[in-house]
Amino acid sequence: MLNNWKPILILLFWGTVALLAACQSDTVVESLNTSTNPNALPVGVTASPQLYFAERIGGDHVVVTAMLPLGANPVTYTPSEERVKAFGQTAVFFYTGIPTEDNWLANVQAAADGTTFTDLRDGIDMIDDN
Repeated sequence: MLNNWKPILILLFWGTVALLAACQSDTVVESLNTSTNPNALPVGVTASPQLYFAERIGGDHVVVTAMLPLGANPVTYTPSEERVKAFGQTAVFFYTGIPTEDNWLANVQAAADGTTFTDLRDGIDMIDDN
């Protein structure tokens, strides 16, 4: 009976591997915003939750891109040099102070002469660094 399912299981396994590999690709800077405004402000954020809010607030006036690709592990993620340079082209970058930013934020800041960096923790009373 298992022999009948073997080809299907093998196909599912390799399909899953291919899908996971595609999700981990770092060659393209993802943007979920599909603004048709040619004057849209390029905005960088650390992760998807920020991306969601920035897109909802900015609408067609912004093109928002998250540093952490969808599906990336925020604890172990290290952006490629190409990705760091791409984020240097943003007009503003919003960050939150999560531990993973310590690994790459300084590199993004060094690559971004005209980018305004905004710490979203400013003005918020932190409780136990959370």
